[in-house]
Amino acid sequence: MTQDELARRLNVSFQSVSKWERGESEPSLSMLPIIACLFNVSTDEIYGMDEIKRQQRIDELNAQIKENYVEHKVNNNIPLIQEVLDEYPDSPELMFELGKSYFLAHVDEEETIEYLGVASELFGKVIRLTDNEKLKEDCRYYLNLCSYYSGESVVAHENSIDSSRELIKNILLADETMDTDRDMSMKKNIESLTLFLARQIWKLADPDCLYPATSVAAEKAAYLMKAADLLKWLYDDGDFFSVHKELSDLYRVSAAIYMYDSRFDEALTAIEKAAEHAAAYDTSNGGEHSSFLVQGLVDDVHGENKSCTRLLASKLTQERYDRVRKDKRFVDIEDRLKRFIEDEQG
Repeated sequence: MTQDELARRLNVSFQSVSKWERGESEPSLSMLPIIACLFNVSTDEIYGMDEIKRQQRIDELNAQIKENYVEHKVNNNIPLIQEVLDEYPDSPELMFELGKSYFLAHVDEEETIEYLGVASELFGKVIRLTDNEKLKEDCRYYLNLCSYYSGESVVAHENSIDSSRELIKNILLADETMDTDRDMSMKKNIESLTLFLARQIWKLADPDCLYPATSVAAEKAAYLMKAADLLKWLYDDGDFFSVHKELSDLYRVSAAIYMYDSRFDEALTAIEKAAEHAAAYDTSNGGEHSSFLVQGLVDDVHGENKSCTRLLASKLTQERYDRVRKDKRFVDIEDRLKRFIEDEQG
């Protein structure tokens, strides 16, 4: 229908119709029923009410989703999103949110592997349906995570996967929290990521496997020192609390590697640091961090029967330390550990 024909039927000028089409003006309220009847549609559709109602419905859903994220009730999002998606089955955004909830439900509750399959199907469908490149990029990101978690490595490295699962969940949910809660979530993620990286470096060093090559031993020790530097970087105020144990272990193992490589001075220095951190861990009751990036986080040091010093003392009886056993520094370390253990037991 041309503008002239519509204008004649409505008894208005064609310029008025042209302005309606260009969005420069709108028909009067009394004109709307006539236009709706002429085109055999509802007045709601004329005014775009269907789209308004749809957006209101989705806004309400997003608010519920966000609330469940904050409360870590990700599973509750699945039926909520599915209900709205049944009403608007052509929405790639809703499909993405449903896939994300299935993925996070697996991460959060360790649901069956089928959840990852459902999530992958939804992400793949979104990629095929949408022209939104950002949404496609997000879907590809989650598809990679789905592939990772559904692989054989999940079985082979169960403990590692569990900790990775928790870390990824917290990172993904951090932006859903608000104000100060968001800041604390980010700080916890920074702490978790730093500890995760330090442990990855430990695995890279593979300290349990020594080879008959001093260059390899030197490389392993260097890896472990990098991990220690990373932890000291994060807790730059010296408020290590439970991380004292991580540092004690790093220095203890690096000392063993130094002994293998006949680097006795470095081994003794590492043992001294291991002893300091072991004693600090065994006497720590935790507290609130003051270091810049983790300020305000609370570390509750767990373990009623702390045994970091006893572990180190038992390791120092190994044959590998015989070549420094009479060294004054080594004797002093063993004496300090012995006195500390006796005091703790007494």
